[in-house]
Amino acid sequence: MGVIVEGILSKNLVISSAKLRILIVDSEEFTQMVLSELLTAKGYKTKAVGTTNDALLELESFAPHVVITELGFGRGTNGAELLTLIHKEAPWIGLIVLTTHASSQLAISSGGLIPTQA
Repeated sequence: MGVIVEGILSKNLVISSAKLRILIVDSEEFTQMVLSELLTAKGYKTKAVGTTNDALLELESFAPHVVITELGFGRGTNGAELLTLIHKEAPWIGLIVLTTHASSQLAISSGGLIPTQA
């Protein structure tokens, strides 16, 4: 059974959920745990990290198909910068923003832009 990940990976791409790797990047361990458990229960392979630096290290070794990240990490690289870097270096990786704000732009104090998927 496949999952259509339209608009995340590429249009009309079908991938088996058992093979889909999702990298979760969130500073809150509780959020990491909840997302990881939910996605694992659906058959996805997940890896959760708490910093943007750890996420960058996992890009090569874990080779995710999708990255889910929060935007605010306090000091250092924020989630928008992480997404921009991933989009530039590995545009085939799907990007998902996790925020409690009504708009993702409100969550970024530096006014950074989040890349759009084509």
